[in-house]
Amino acid sequence: MASDDAFQESLAFLQKTNAGGESVYDQLAKVVGKILDEKPGDAVDLLETSLLVKKTAYNPPDLLSIPVNPKNTATAVALKDLYSTPRPAINPATGEPVDVIPPNDFETENVMADAALYEAIGLGLGKSEMYGVMLALKKLGEDPDKKLATVRFFGKMLGTGGDYYVFESTMSDPGTEAEVTEGEVPAEASGTGANLYTYWVCAFVGGPFTRLPDVTPAMVACGRRLKRFLTGSLSAEVSAYPPFPGKEAAFLRVQVGRIASATVVCPAGFFALGEDGASLAKAEEFAAPPAEDMADLSRWGHRYAHIKTQGRCELYEPPPPEGEEESATTEEPEVSPALLSSLELDSESAAVDWGAAVPGEPAWATCTSSNIPGVKHQVVGVRSLVWPGAFVAYAAGAFSNCYVGYGFKNAPFVPAPPPAVSAEYEGMLQESTELPLRPDEPPAEEDDPAE
Repeated sequence: MASDDAFQESLAFLQKTNAGGESVYDQLAKVVGKILDEKPGDAVDLLETSLLVKKTAYNPPDLLSIPVNPKNTATAVALKDLYSTPRPAINPATGEPVDVIPPNDFETENVMADAALYEAIGLGLGKSEMYGVMLALKKLGEDPDKKLATVRFFGKMLGTGGDYYVFESTMSDPGTEAEVTEGEVPAEASGTGANLYTYWVCAFVGGPFTRLPDVTPAMVACGRRLKRFLTGSLSAEVSAYPPFPGKEAAFLRVQVGRIASATVVCPAGFFALGEDGASLAKAEEFAAPPAEDMADLSRWGHRYAHIKTQGRCELYEPPPPEGEEESATTEEPEVSPALLSSLELDSESAAVDWGAAVPGEPAWATCTSSNIPGVKHQVVGVRSLVWPGAFVAYAAGAFSNCYVGYGFKNAPFVPAPPPAVSAEYEGMLQESTELPLRPDEPPAEEDDPAE
């Protein structure tokens, strides 16, 4: 009995497991089983080798399962498709190439040449990112469904949860007139005024494009009273006061339109006014000045029309009510700066979104690629101090406008006051002596004759 107890106690001791779930009993059983199966001539050496292998064996830990973000996966797939050569579509039934719609023909700027200008003055995006922008612009312009005539990279709007790459375009078919709501200032038709250009955005280069809506005067007027960060979600609510009439897509479009109107510029003499005074045509006799001369603000002019306080480029005067004559005493209409007006006038300008925050302060600043006199092939940059992040780069007759920023205007922000408190009732309050009406009694339930 004593020997059986000792045997069971010894067996239990050998079967104790370590943190890895292994025991001496299991290890010895494996070694003895291997010796009996193979029956080697040097069984003692095999025993020593087995114990040594066990002592020096490395058991790798379990691999950590890292969750995959679907958003990152979609971005990687889109970038792979963007940087890959497109393959012809094949009909799976016949194995023959499928006839596809030819790509749309459009005009654009030399994006990579612009990237070199940006890099020379230390502004804008890097060359590697601009290469992705160039491919994304090509993808947008060649889309036959969108039918774009021109495409330009406007810039990058930064946000708290994501950024927007913004592209400016003109449509081959501008569209129809905007609907007019009685009592409201109507929006300008697509392809005219504040809606002259159509803007497209994507969250990352290679991602899907979303067209921003056209702006209305109500959107512009409200957007000028707000100052808030973008979230990176076009469908997000614009939680601010006064309430904005639209989602973040509309608010983004308002900010882009304001920035473009105030900061897209061109060398003086590069464009000439059309006969209507509202269109521009490239001047045939333009002589590109040297880069050193372009550091003078009088050498630059505004290329886009000014958006008035009303929220339109062209002033809208509502017709008088039926049966009433037009009033003789009308207010002076707002006069906007003319197209191609010089940048040196912005420091004293009172035009909304164009003038300096403090009258008399500079609205623009210049920079060069090198401060050493006599350096050949200089690049000159002109930066907006009213809209930080907006700039234009110039070299040897070539120029390019761009914006990279949060969409904030450099001006003191004064929150809109809350609405006035309703006035108290001026009459005498008197307690009513009338008794409330007696409620009608519910009809008596009739007995069921079948019961």
